Amino acid sequence: MFPSKVYVLGVGSIGCLVSTQLAKISDRQIVLLLKDELTLNKFLNNESTLRYENLINLRNPIIQDFKFKALSSVPKNQFGKVDFIENLIVTTKSYQTLRGLEKFLPALNKNSKVLFIQNGLGVIDKLNETLFADPETRPQFYQGIISHGAFRQKKFAVKHVGLGDLKIAALPRTIPTFNQQEEFVNSTESEQNLVPDFIQDIIKTPILNAQYLDYEDLLVTQYEKLIINSCINPITAILDSFNGELLKIEEMYPIFSKIIQECIDVLTKSNLNTIRNHQNFNILLNKERLINVVFKVAEKTSRNSSSMREDIRSLNETEIDYVNGYVVELGKKYNVYTPYNRLICDLVKAKLSLNVYRNNDAIKMTL
Repeated sequence: MFPSKVYVLGVGSIGCLVSTQLAKISDRQIVLLLKDELTLNKFLNNESTLRYENLINLRNPIIQDFKFKALSSVPKNQFGKVDFIENLIVTTKSYQTLRGLEKFLPALNKNSKVLFIQNGLGVIDKLNETLFADPETRPQFYQGIISHGAFRQKKFAVKHVGLGDLKIAALPRTIPTFNQQEEFVNSTESEQNLVPDFIQDIIKTPILNAQYLDYEDLLVTQYEKLIINSCINPITAILDSFNGELLKIEEMYPIFSKIIQECIDVLTKSNLNTIRNHQNFNILLNKERLINVVFKVAEKTSRNSSSMREDIRSLNETEIDYVNGYVVELGKKYNVYTPYNRLICDLVKAKLSLNVYRNNDAIKMTL
């Protein structure tokens, strides 16, 4: 019997990285789900290939090509009926998730297992409020937090420039939003403890350095990643810089300090029942530690170009509303003033608008 397929929604830097590394060690078929027929045709014209460039050791770069099957519509079996999606990895931009998943809803049910590997917070809340409102019929969700330095300069190719890790946990079928004050309701014990085969395969991939955690431990990691991304991603986007260049700017310390303090104020005020009693909760919200972590991540991923910077350079929408914008929204709910994070959101959006204007103006000048 053949192992079940793995479908991947999103072929940006993280989608390319995870798909190619999984293809290295797994004999199960990996199928890419592309957003439309135009993208599918471009992929087919690219010989159905994703390219992985390992540039961690510049003296010994590794370039590998992998071929994949791809679809732009709901998978169907040999009889023309909708084919069940058992395993799905979602690596789309946060703001693309609802629209991207909606098209494939007919192939998903409560027996589907969906792993989200994305930046920011708030996506799962929106999915649970809209596409999967019934906890009894929604798929089993898993959250992945990735810290690898990787970026995409052209379609269907990823440059891997910084080693990191990938932390994964099963999410409870019912998760309290930040509006709710009750304790979360756990998934059944079997759902929490049974690691699906495709996630076991991901854990076996040496490059991804993946591990499976308890939900509470993952939350601690997720909030720390949110704070790191709130600093590095928007600032590199605004300054149009590589991560490591931030280390050369002495003004970074007070800027990061203000962003982080607001994050701490918001997370402290909000009722985080799920992790408040976690042994690392107080350590998590230590301001000096967080500032040091941000600088260490910038150093470790010094040659990386953040996804937000690449989005702006490509004139694409950013995930700012799910990063600093998420902090601002929490601040509104809990009456916490967040002027610096709000300003960062506005500056990122202004930077994108300026780049779009300049691009359009340049086009006009050539006509």
